[in-house]
Amino acid sequence: MSGPHLKQRITDLANAMSAGLHEREEHAAVILLAALSGQNIFLLGPPGTAKSLLARRLASVFEGVGPRFEYLMHRFSTPEEIFGPVSIAELKKDNYMRKTDGFLPKAHFAFLDEIWKSSPGILNTLLTIINEKIFRNGTETERVPLKALIAASNETPSTGKGLDALYDRLVVRLYVPSVKEPGNFDKMISDKPANSKASSAQDITDDELKSWRKQIHDVELSPETIKIIRDIRRQLDKQSKRLDVYVSDRRWQQAVVFLKAGAFFCGRKSTNLADALLLRHCLWTTNENRELVMGIIKKAVKDCGFESGTSNVQLQKEVKSLEEEIYTEVLYAENEYKTVTLETGEHFEVSIRRADNYGRINSYTYYIHLDKMNASGNFHPVNGSCKEFDKVTCSLSKNGRFTIKSNNFRLYNATGDEVQSHSYTPKLLHRQGDQRENVSPRIIDSFKDSLNEKRAKIDHSISEIERKRGFFAKEISTPFVPENVRSIALNGVDSQLDKLGVLLKECDLLTMRITGSK
Repeated sequence: MSGPHLKQRITDLANAMSAGLHEREEHAAVILLAALSGQNIFLLGPPGTAKSLLARRLASVFEGVGPRFEYLMHRFSTPEEIFGPVSIAELKKDNYMRKTDGFLPKAHFAFLDEIWKSSPGILNTLLTIINEKIFRNGTETERVPLKALIAASNETPSTGKGLDALYDRLVVRLYVPSVKEPGNFDKMISDKPANSKASSAQDITDDELKSWRKQIHDVELSPETIKIIRDIRRQLDKQSKRLDVYVSDRRWQQAVVFLKAGAFFCGRKSTNLADALLLRHCLWTTNENRELVMGIIKKAVKDCGFESGTSNVQLQKEVKSLEEEIYTEVLYAENEYKTVTLETGEHFEVSIRRADNYGRINSYTYYIHLDKMNASGNFHPVNGSCKEFDKVTCSLSKNGRFTIKSNNFRLYNATGDEVQSHSYTPKLLHRQGDQRENVSPRIIDSFKDSLNEKRAKIDHSISEIERKRGFFAKEISTPFVPENVRSIALNGVDSQLDKLGVLLKECDLLTMRITGSK
């Protein structure tokens, strides 16, 4: 079956599984993908949220499905209830064997509700079954035909109980909450009871499943997917103590198979950015860290973008370095004002007219330090000896003008009229970005060539990313990741292009400034 037809078929099966189950479309698609790729599933959520119904519907879309096993675990569960009773006939022969027909070792699909309430003995036996697909029955080893195990609980396993190994093998993890949207809730309580069998026109055969599982491994991980996984792993390691998350090498391997399956059933030969979002269902460990881990994954996908030969970060560094050189040799790096040099640095010289203690009007000179151009509150000027004069108060307005007031002296303007305050605007000699005097034309030409070289690199990156974005936009559709989630990937690429566009403008602006063009 070709890619587009296979994708449509799997989409139809997922839709059949979620029919009549409100707000369960993603859950149905993800557990179907997990079963197709051979991954075990853990459903976390309160009672009565259709977890068992989803499990039954999953089993129903496989043609001629073999025996199915369901069990509600509790602390008094016995191995006989899960793996079958001890055979009396075999016991008489001095063989300790179980009659496994109708129990988990013979099941093709299994649903174990409230799994963490069971005894350690049962859970340890489960470990071998789901990991190696074998059941040691007395002196014999039975092959277990299990296609998918779905475990459910309203809690995650407690630490220190020896359950980490089993939980680690439940690779795909889904949170199943109550119906949230009021309209969906109204429909839910008004609808007829949902059927436990998904109505499907073309169920999956055993031969198809075996063939697909082999072909999944032929899917390649894209460079972007590898980059995302590395970023996520680095962030999880960095925040391991805060998040309390541990992802084993085995779970990483199985999670990658899950991603490859997402690409395969969409008819692709390699994974893409949208497939990487499936990791949201593989890496969290508790309900408390679930949203935080998902946030790390979404951010890694959004920040990834596409490979173009040169990273955005590298291009930004190159342009920044060139800009610093240009501002050192060709342009003024900051505004330069007319100042005088005092003991504590450069100052503005401000002359104001005020009355002295005898009422005589005279001109007085005060000094405002150059760094007061960034002042946010009131301050006092200094005299020629750099001592603060606290009887006069200054402040800086938004337009770069100083306002000078005094509660001790009357202030006057140049015509002798008394005023409430005196204004002073620093004289600007050179504006930031203006070209320096007597710069060699050869230096300007050299920087112009360098800017053109950077611009060519940026143009190439933009063209390459836009080309890949075009392909990605056609391939972004997947039944396994909702549209509002997979849009994160596309938004990330657009953000990558926006940043490159800003770099282009910076290069153009620098070119205009060093050449004096408008």
